Amino acid sequence: MTILLDEFLSATYRGDTGFTGSLGFTGSQGFTGSQGFTGSQGIQGDVGFTGSQGIQGNIGFTGSQGIQGNIGFTGSQGIQGNIGFTGSQGIQGNIGFTGSQGIQGNIGFTGSGALGGSTVDAISSATATTTGINIFAAPATADQRYIIESIYLANIDEVVRTCSITIRTSGTGSDFSMINNIPIPVGSSIEVLKQFKVLEPSGRIRGTADANSAISASVSYTVLGDTSFFGNASTLGTTLADIYVAPSDRTVNSILLSNISNLDATADIQRTNGSNTVQNWFAKDIVVPANGSIELLVRPSFLANGFKLRGLSSDSNSVNVILSGKASL
Repeated sequence: MTILLDEFLSATYRGDTGFTGSLGFTGSQGFTGSQGFTGSQGIQGDVGFTGSQGIQGNIGFTGSQGIQGNIGFTGSQGIQGNIGFTGSQGIQGNIGFTGSQGIQGNIGFTGSGALGGSTVDAISSATATTTGINIFAAPATADQRYIIESIYLANIDEVVRTCSITIRTSGTGSDFSMINNIPIPVGSSIEVLKQFKVLEPSGRIRGTADANSAISASVSYTVLGDTSFFGNASTLGTTLADIYVAPSDRTVNSILLSNISNLDATADIQRTNGSNTVQNWFAKDIVVPANGSIELLVRPSFLANGFKLRGLSSDSNSVNVILSGKASL
């Protein structure tokens, strides 16, 4: 049955029972049911949102201080401990053994001569003269070798001076130029060697200057009772020819080219087998400047028994070649 609103109101007004029906208003306690709105304490469920303190769980992310654990990675400074391994640079000292580090490396090389009972305590000095003077003359003692570690020249005059240095590798050899008329400025000095040279008994190093009392020269050397060290010097011609034939396996530490003329010259140096078949070139048409010198080797090279060093120059009697080395073990 359908009751219209005005009928409902009049009916309610007319009957007290209908007023009792106002208990239906009491039914507004259904509004009390709005305590269901109190259920909006579900908003208090936002306290669950407080559960977003899980974000505080990000404090667990602060546990990313495990990244600070990378300080443990700083423990990779153990790699720096490899610097201790770098102490294996003592092995690099072996480079010194190869004499590859130049003069200083050669000291390491000659230091090995201590195995032969050598002494490493010698220096000889002189003031170069216009007629030439021995800066160092090796004694005639048999079975000795004199390892020339340094030839040092200093200008002690007040003007530019020139100086020449020659070497005689043995008592029976000739003098060969290492540097020729090299200018040394005022207040300056030069080191002649990049690699060691070897003198046999009665060999010598001489110095000549364009003025007396102008160039102070010194030779530092090591004495070895080891005849496996060798030195050799010659002059290149314009025809390819033998420079040195290895009587046994040899380590060659130095091939020095020196031009004694006032004009540039070119030179060829090659390694061959006993039949003159080229194995490799050390220099091909290399220009040796007028009055200049060139050290070809930075590291040692091997020359097998019976193998040769051969060479030529564009100008006869201008380019000297000076070798040094040691018999290989």
